[in-house]
Amino acid sequence: MSRIRSVHPGLWTDEQFVSLSPMARLLFIGIWNECDDKGSFIWSPIQLKMRLFAADNVDVASLLSELVAVGVVIQYEISGKSYGAVRNFCKFQRPKKPNDVYPQTPEIRAFCGDNGEAKPAKNKDVPNQLPTGGENHSQMEDGGGRMEEGEENPPSPQKPDPVPYSEIQTRWNTIAAKHGLPLCQRMTEPRRKAIKARFGESGMEGIVQAFDAIEQSDFCLGLKTDFRADFDFVFQAKSFTRLIEGSYAGRANGSGGNRRSPGTFGRSDIDRLEAKYGKIL
Repeated sequence: MSRIRSVHPGLWTDEQFVSLSPMARLLFIGIWNECDDKGSFIWSPIQLKMRLFAADNVDVASLLSELVAVGVVIQYEISGKSYGAVRNFCKFQRPKKPNDVYPQTPEIRAFCGDNGEAKPAKNKDVPNQLPTGGENHSQMEDGGGRMEEGEENPPSPQKPDPVPYSEIQTRWNTIAAKHGLPLCQRMTEPRRKAIKARFGESGMEGIVQAFDAIEQSDFCLGLKTDFRADFDFVFQAKSFTRLIEGSYAGRANGSGGNRRSPGTFGRSDIDRLEAKYGKIL
């Protein structure tokens, strides 16, 4: 059964590989599909012709001789049957569960790079040998790229962040523009973290409640002191809790309040002065 193999990028500049004729290079790569997981294949020019060059008029026997001449393939016999082997095959093709179909002698196993030693760990550089496959790709059988049993599942796609940062920023800027509060012009990472924390605690409903509390608070709107609430104030853990609990609630003159711009002299200032010094108006 043919197997899916991988091509090492270093193959295309290997001196032995580039010394081959173009059709011999193609045969060499095609043979990997015919190899078992230890690097052996049936030495049959006719079968290889039918399986790899069905639409081409090529002499596979001559191409095999070309591969043998440069030392990348070897022919051997066991029990009267002829087999071929690919040099260093086991060093570059790394199936999860190697399945050897064809017999090998100790010399052939060494030729294929299987010396009974531990395979190089993933993500380690492969020794400078004639490549015969991908460095880290798993072995897969025919069947549309089905992963082998036991192979780790690919990571799940990252879930999108459910927090509507843009909507929250727009809501705040609408309120801020209405009441002369500082706008949120940049959605920085610290702000995202603070918003996400509050969103996780109270959801969008809690954030809307905090914004409403700002509009109902003379203190937050800067009508009682020089302090004016800003975007970061809303999403601080302590102030956010106090906003939704109503700790900042209070308007001096109904829903319109006793509004004044920061730095101006209002009725509340006159009341404080008169309480201290007597009536002045």
